[in-house]
Amino acid sequence: NRVVILSTPLNYLSIKQPTMSDDTKTIIDYFLEHAETFGDKTWLTQPMGGGEVVTFSYSEVLAKAKQVAGYIEAQGYPPKSQIAICSKNCAYWVIADIGIWMAGHVSVPVSLNLEFTGRIVEIRSFVARLTRRSE
Repeated sequence: NRVVILSTPLNYLSIKQPTMSDDTKTIIDYFLEHAETFGDKTWLTQPMGGGEVVTFSYSEVLAKAKQVAGYIEAQGYPPKSQIAICSKNCAYWVIADIGIWMAGHVSVPVSLNLEFTGRIVEIRSFVARLTRRSE
């Protein structure tokens, strides 16, 4: 099992508390502020198994989320499309989520359990066969 550990610098308490004028800010606005403020400080920690751990700084998460957003934008989806994320809870989920939001879409988290995962594999296989037939 992979578990994501969200870590925040201890000085997060010193961040200015939101005011009434901040009520229009989105999660992305706050994330971008934190990425600028904390930059190379570790934000996400991802255990990979076998004792290996990968860490992501705020800047790294921002760069990877921009890659996700760029890919999604290149697909030409209509604005505010609902894009599903089917994954275990992990750092990559957070990065994908932020990327989807940055591209102007809505993320739809899908719980990952064995029965559902089997159905996804069946659906993915079916879609792949249809795609090959239509090419």
